[in-house]
This record gives sequence, structure tokens and C-alpha cells, in this order.
Amino acid sequence: MSQSPTDAQTPANAEDYLDNWSDLGGMISEGFSFSGRERNRCFLNTGGQQFADASYVTGLDFIDDGRGTAIVDWDHDGDLDLWISNRTGPRVRMLQNRSPESNQFVAVRLQGTRCNRDAIGARVQLHLQTTISGAESSSDGQRKTLIRTLRAGEGFLSQSSKWVHFGLGTDWKIDRLTVHWPSQDVESFENILPNQRYSIVQGSQLAKAVHSERLVQLQASQLGATASSDRSRTLLTHRLALPDLEFRDFNGETRQLSNASVTPESRSGTLINLWASWCRPCLEEFDQLSKEWSLLEPSKLRVVALCTDPLQEDADLSTARSLVQESNWPFEFGLANEQVIQALTTLNNDIFYLTQPLPLPCSLLIDQEGKVAAIYKGPVEPQQLAMDIERLEAAPEELARAAFPFPGRQIIRNYNPSPLSLATAYYEAGYLQDARRELIRFLKNIAEISDFDRLTDVMEGSLRPGAIHESRVPRHTQTNSSSHQTTERTRLKQALQDLQRQTTIKGFRLLANIERDRGQPKNQLRILRQLVTLQPDSNTAKANLAVALFQQGQTSAADSILQDISSRVSDDAGTMVLLGQTYMKTGQVPSAVEWFRKALEQKSDSPEIQLNLGIALQLQGSPLEAIQQYEQILATTPEANEAANNLAWLYATHNDASVRNPTRALHLARDLCDRTSYTVPPYLGTLAAALAQGGKFDEAIRLAETAASIARGRGDNEITKSLEKRAILYRQGKPVWLHSKGE
Repeated sequence: MSQSPTDAQTPANAEDYLDNWSDLGGMISEGFSFSGRERNRCFLNTGGQQFADASYVTGLDFIDDGRGTAIVDWDHDGDLDLWISNRTGPRVRMLQNRSPESNQFVAVRLQGTRCNRDAIGARVQLHLQTTISGAESSSDGQRKTLIRTLRAGEGFLSQSSKWVHFGLGTDWKIDRLTVHWPSQDVESFENILPNQRYSIVQGSQLAKAVHSERLVQLQASQLGATASSDRSRTLLTHRLALPDLEFRDFNGETRQLSNASVTPESRSGTLINLWASWCRPCLEEFDQLSKEWSLLEPSKLRVVALCTDPLQEDADLSTARSLVQESNWPFEFGLANEQVIQALTTLNNDIFYLTQPLPLPCSLLIDQEGKVAAIYKGPVEPQQLAMDIERLEAAPEELARAAFPFPGRQIIRNYNPSPLSLATAYYEAGYLQDARRELIRFLKNIAEISDFDRLTDVMEGSLRPGAIHESRVPRHTQTNSSSHQTTERTRLKQALQDLQRQTTIKGFRLLANIERDRGQPKNQLRILRQLVTLQPDSNTAKANLAVALFQQGQTSAADSILQDISSRVSDDAGTMVLLGQTYMKTGQVPSAVEWFRKALEQKSDSPEIQLNLGIALQLQGSPLEAIQQYEQILATTPEANEAANNLAWLYATHNDASVRNPTRALHLARDLCDRTSYTVPPYLGTLAAALAQGGKFDEAIRLAETAASIARGRGDNEITKSLEKRAILYRQGKPVWLHSKGE
């Protein structure tokens, strides 16, 4: 099982911890149980230092993959019953406590008035006296106090009733009940009777008896095995895009699979079917679809049947070719390849979070935008397919009702994820090709839209909520003035055009980053130029273009753009900072220092400008001036982490003894790591460097390795390599000597 860290300050086992979580995720995706069919356990508190295993006698030793428990007096008979949730079936069990009712109880429901209404955090004490005669009043057995604390949740994935329940047995009577409210008020109540349920409102000085009956009666049931089936249908409420895929037909011609669904003659999408010549259910499915083709033909569905025979060893296509030629199936036939099967299998495994091969036959219904709308395993029924085709453009609520296997109430709003947000998520996760595909499709759709309603649908989720509401003004709203109506429609049109432009700009910015990371500088330049065209007054767009031009050797063009920006600076500190940052990115550090100094003259109290100037001075080889900037920042903003890290790095690693200050470096680095819970690799690396300067190489090695493992887990390869190189130096008993700031 995954072990949670016990000390937030020492993440030495962070890599093992993350590896454990990865292993658990792998077990889920491969269909394994966490506990390997280990029976549930119930341990009885015997009042000593050990617990007794009461799993069997309580009936709790199910072979379930158990998770949460809810403890509640469900039937109001004074003893506690259990609801148990499981990761696998049965998802919920209810265990009714049928112990003899000779023992007594008391239950209390609290309501706060000067604390939180649910009184979470209240401590309730029940003071008891023995009913056994002959006991001395001074005896420890004469009195006892039971204590319960009201919690919002307790245990893993568990939350129980807010009734505070006390079991009394038979040998005790109630002296009084005391409530310690979260607001630190304390109230005591006498005349509390056993076998009663009380409601107490804070400050009322009254424990009110509550009489209630459980009207819902649950009947015990026998669990039977779910009938197995050779077919399944999954309708997706949130559709995933099909990757760009190619296949060859039986004549050897290459075709695009991913864009088959957006052809004009296929307005209702595409059904991708996987089959084999030896698969009898596959051939029977073809016959059935052909027989019922009249149900599907009006929708102009395109069926692409991909034969998997080529993927077998010693593949012989003669049988499949004969079947295709001799049959009268109204489908488009092709040959599956490894790329297609891998992509479809990965898509299936992502949807179901279960690693398994696709069965035969298997079909995917693709909507008009190239997204997977439904997955069929086993033969698909023509009638069901026809109904699902009609749902391709259904509203989210209607789609949800059709997708769920049983009726119910929804507690969340269905939504269509924004293509721009989806592309951003793909990009941040490192799936550049998927991000690019989503983004290009989105930008193409945006560029072609002029209809107000359609624009709203496509841009939903990309814009602020108010804009969506504003853009849904009815087209034929009746007003007293036709001129007013015209003005409103003009305003709406302009607002939508502005929103379209803003969203397009966001999309192009992301696409430029994607092309840069894909190593496509020409594409990046083309997109950056488009951004400048869209924003002719944007200095940021021009600066980004200048950086890209400089990186690709077009220095004259880059300098021309920067000179144009410089000529329009006036006294705008923001533009000065932009110029400084741009010159930093192009390696022209002296120019960057100059612009940061000018910006600081305009805003002398700006920690951001001081930080930029400090970094530039550090890179320029002016450590004492850089230190001055960092110290000034920390004097007014002690929590400025980057300034603290850069300063500590200079004090710890500079090879000029007049610059170094190992004691100050160690103090800064420790405070910084304490403040960030030892979770930021560059900060840990700086602390390791400071420790190495003091000869504490063992601790430096441990911290450097920990920082490298955290960085590796986050995919920060450059930082990981740097930290690993430093760890090698520390093992050799050598500190780090650098002029530059820490990574």
C-alpha cells in the first residue's frame, strides 16, 4: 500500500512515495484488487494494549475491496449499524446490528449558534455512576466519563452520522452530560435519561428529547453473480478526439481515418469497425447491419471496416479479400495497422482506465467533429446504432440520460469541455500532437463562424461566464423602439466579434508555444507574425516575435522590432520591463540592465523590477550590485522566494571570497526550504550547495538526490541533470563554484 510521508519537512522518500502511488494506479488499470482478495478485518478494543480480531464473529469478514464506512443507528434501536462502500461490487453493503437490546444508550444531536451550525469539533462528555450496590464512593470503579468528539469525517473516505452516540451497558446510570462547544463555551445538562435521543441547541440550556421512527425498512437480499455478456455499449458524455490516423484499403491506397467523419457526404459521423476474417461474430454483425441498412442509410453514416488479419503472424489476406469482394456489404473496407490498433486501444484504456486489448468485433461511433461518441464491444445492434446516431447532436442533459444505465437525479451540470481548455491540458501534460490537433480544429471552427448562436456554442467554456450569458440574447427580442433593437444587435455583434478575436489570440499563443516545443521554428514564426497582425499595438506580441527571430539567427529583423518598441516607450515602466526581459532572452544582458534601471527610476518600490535587475546584474557578472538588489527586496518583502534563492546561491557558490557569505547563505536557504516544505527542487539544490560549502557533504548529497528525484517526477529533466551533476561533486568532497544564479 502507498505510505504517506510522516514528516513534511523531510521528503527523502518522495520518489518511493510517488512510485507507490504509480503502482497502485497500475493495479487499478489492470483490474487488480489492492488487497488481493484479503478479507475485511474488524478489531475489538478490549480496554488493554491489544485488540482482538472479531472479524468472523461480527460477520464483517467479506472478501470485498472495502473502502469507507458510515456508522449510524439506522433502525433507531439504540445500537449502531454499518454502511460499507467498496471499490468493486457490491458497491454498498448495509450491516444491521441485531445484538440483544438489553444494553442502554443515549444519543445527542448538536446545533451550534456561536460556532459552526453543525458543531463540528464539539467534545461531548457523558458522566456516569455505577448502579452496582456496595461499591465505595471513593472507588475508581464508582464513576467514569465517556468522551466523544463530533467530526465531519473520520477514517479513510468515511463520514458517519452527526448523532453523537454513547453505549451504556446495563450497570451505569447517567449523572450529567457536558458539551464543550468549538467556540469554547461549556454547557452541562442533568436529568438525561438512558435510551433517549436528545437535540441540544447551543445556549438554550435545554436538552430536548427527540422521538423518531425509521420509516424506511430495508430487506436483506442475496447477491447473485452478474450475468456475463459478449457485448457492451458505452455512450460517452464527454467525448475524446480521435487521433490523426491513416490506413490502407485493399487496393493499397492510403486513406485518412480521423477526418472521415467530417466529409460532406457523412454528416452523421463514422462507425469504425474492427473485424477479422476468422471471427464469425464479426461476419454475422456485417450481415445484420446490411440487412437493417435501411435504418442507417437516411443518416448517411459512413462505416469503415478495418480488417485486423494483417497483424497476425504469417498474415494471409486472401480470405478477407474474398469476403469483401464476394459480399454485398455497404461499407468501406480497409486494413488495420499497428498505429491504428495502438491508438484505439490507448483511447479505450484512457476512457475505462483499464488496460486490456480490444475484442473483436469492436466499433467506435465518431461524431461530426471527429470525437468518439460511443464504443461497442461485440456485435452492435442496428436499432441501437440508429438511436445513438440521432443522439450525436443531443444536448448534454439528454445525452446523460441516455448514457446512464439507470435513472436518477443529477447533482452537477453537464458541460462540453472547451476545445481551447482541452488543448491546454494536452499541452501541459506533454501531448503536443494532441494539443496541436485540438487547437487547429478549434481555430478553424472559430475563423469560419459568423452566426451568433453557433459562435456561442463553439466558444462556450473559453470565455467568461457573463459573456456567454450576454451572447444568448434572443434574436427577435421585442422592444418598444426599433432603433433600440438595432443598437442592441449591433452591440451584441461587436461583443461577439471582440470575444472571437480574444479567443483566437489565446489559441494562436498556445499554438506558437506548441510549435516551438515541437522544434518547428518556421511554423512558430508564422504564427507569431499572425499574432502581431491581430494585435498591431501589442508590444508583447512584437517582443515575442523578436525573441523568436533572434533565436533563428534573424538578428537584424529582431533588433528592428526592439528599436520600434523602444521608440514608443515614453515613461511606461511596464514597457521598459518588457524590453529588459526581451533583451535577457536574446542574450543582450547589458541592454537588459539598462532598461531595468530605467524602469526602476519610474517605480523605485517595485520588487518585481528589482528582481529582474538583480538577475540581469548577476548574469552580467556584477555580483555585489545583484546582492544589493536582492537584500533590498528581502528587507521589504521577506517572503520573496526567488530573491532569497538567488541571494543564497550567490553567497554560497561565488568563487570570490569577498562575495561569499556561507553563514548567511545557509540561513537563507534553510528558511526558504522550511517556508516551501522542502518541495521545490531548485531551493533544495541551493541548500545543498550551502551545506557543501560548510563541509557537510553527506547532508548535501541527500538533499541533492531528493531534489533530483522530485524534479524527475515532475518531468523537469534539465533541473534533474544539473542536480545529479552536483551530487557527483559532493560525493567527491567538492563544493559547487559558480558565478550564475541557481536554476
